[in-house]
Amino acid sequence: MGPSIATGTRGRPARPWRRWGACLGALAGLLVAGGAALAAADAGEKWTLADLVAVALDRNAGLAATGSASDAAREGIRAAAGERLPRVDAVGLGEIFPRRERLLIFRHGFRGTDNPFETAVVNYGLEVTLPLYTSGRIQHGIRLAVARADAARFRIDVTRNELIYNVAAAYYTALRLHKVIAAQEAALTRLRDSSRVATLQRQVGRIAPVDLLRIQTRLAQGERDLIGARTAYQRVIEILKELIAVPPKVFIEVAGQLTQATLDGTGIETLRGRALDNRPDVVVARHEVQARRAAVGISSARLGPNLNLKAGYRGATGVEDGITRDDATIFLELRYPLYSGGILQARRRQALAELRQAEFRLQGATRRALAEVDRAVLDLRAAGPRVEAARRAVRQGDESLRIEREKFALGRGTSNDLLLAEAAALRARLELVTALADSQIAAAALRLATGDSPVPVGPPGGARP
Repeated sequence: MGPSIATGTRGRPARPWRRWGACLGALAGLLVAGGAALAAADAGEKWTLADLVAVALDRNAGLAATGSASDAAREGIRAAAGERLPRVDAVGLGEIFPRRERLLIFRHGFRGTDNPFETAVVNYGLEVTLPLYTSGRIQHGIRLAVARADAARFRIDVTRNELIYNVAAAYYTALRLHKVIAAQEAALTRLRDSSRVATLQRQVGRIAPVDLLRIQTRLAQGERDLIGARTAYQRVIEILKELIAVPPKVFIEVAGQLTQATLDGTGIETLRGRALDNRPDVVVARHEVQARRAAVGISSARLGPNLNLKAGYRGATGVEDGITRDDATIFLELRYPLYSGGILQARRRQALAELRQAEFRLQGATRRALAEVDRAVLDLRAAGPRVEAARRAVRQGDESLRIEREKFALGRGTSNDLLLAEAAALRARLELVTALADSQIAAAALRLATGDSPVPVGPPGGARP
């Protein structure tokens, strides 16, 4: 029996398998290298806040929907104004009379003494209606349409500002988590180095086993915290993708520096006045009140008289003989509702109730605007001391950590002191990035509360696909 492929390592049958194995290994290496290249290309794609806001404004479906609603409201103004103009209708009526007896109704198409009544008649012509007096219904209708159009236009600003603020808040949250991940990775690097030093010291008996165990336990906890931070970062990135309406396959990694945001010295009363004057949702609530008042005027006008001028030109053709006769009429039509089953009165009471609801919504929007201005100012003022305290804590924590690391390396410090210094330094750095991110979010919230764009926006259209 000849040598088997598995055992004949020096026989010829083994060489083709070696070649195939080498080829597969090279192919796997190429695939790994290609995947690494793609990952590196994706990793090089950085998104700034300006990029995210530009793409969000260009792609967000909610913002596009509010724009369409504004277009529809402007068409409502044209429709309401058109009520003042005369209306011209083409009218037609076909009548068939199966019975030929001479009864009560005279029928067109007289053609002799044998049968002065046609059995089928077609009436057709033009009719013009011009409203002369409507008790103010048309004027109130125009005011209603204008108020709705203004409210729809400012709803675009409401949606736009809220979208920008949400993108900015998610961006600064992601940027904070990005800095947190970097800080935790640096801390893990230091812990691994301390673990290596502790292992060497344990081998020579300079430290107790419990000291090495403490460091290794803290190292495992740091790795767990790093996984949690990375997971939280990816969740915020998915929220950003949803806000800017990009496909899930698009790679997003935030880029930028966390800096401290401060107040510009504007007084609180000035900020409150700016919010009441410029804030879009407050302006929308005002226009809704105006619209509801116009609706009350329309419902009241329906209880008054209406005067219309009507003119018509008609022809009548008998189907049997084909003779056509024409006629013209001009008359005034006066209508005054005396009884409508309580419908008109109920609609007026409904319009009054809706007006009160709109007034309550305006009061609520005003209180909410003032409260959000005060809260944003407090958050922004509190951010300054937080940032300064965190910076001092970072400097002190880094210095304390440096001393403890040197003492531990020389065998003069304990692992407990080293871990406490490491935890304090990491906690101070995390507090600093959190305070910086909170200050930027508070600044964006203040601009949103006063009716300004939460983030300065350039020309429309994003550069990203």
